Amino acid sequence: MSGDTEKDPPRYVVLKTSGSRYAYVQDTHERRTVTRWDIFRKNGWSKAELQCKRLNEEYERGQTNG
Repeated sequence: MSGDTEKDPPRYVVLKTSGSRYAYVQDTHERRTVTRWDIFRKNGWSKAELQCKRLNEEYERGQTNG
């Protein structure tokens, strides 16, 4: 198979350290934290995953348009 058909890993990911109450939306290209979410307050885990999904969608649109 060609390497062109393989999908690149996502730019933004959600990370959580074992024992931590925070989920981090991490930019894998710049190696920095975008947002820290408290997973025990106001559905923080879902919000982190939603933000990650939206950032990746925006990034993909920018790659195809630019």
